[in-house]
Amino acid sequence: MIEAKVVLKCAGEDEAESVFEAVSPDDFEAPRFTVKTSRSRREVIVEVRCRKLGSLIETLDDLLSCVQIAERTIKILK
Repeated sequence: MIEAKVVLKCAGEDEAESVFEAVSPDDFEAPRFTVKTSRSRREVIVEVRCRKLGSLIETLDDLLSCVQIAERTIKILK
């Protein structure tokens, strides 16, 4: 199993909550593939487990794209 843990440090708890909501609406679990998202104060934690490196890279790329969109939206709304 290949595992990755991404910790996103946000400017504040409100921003962390917004990013968390943007990237975690569908924690996913399937045979040989798991994505779990949690939040602790100003941090959003995403843990990915899978069997193929390509799947891990694609999942992390999707995650970072969603985070980037969430950050841009937060910036525009401020």
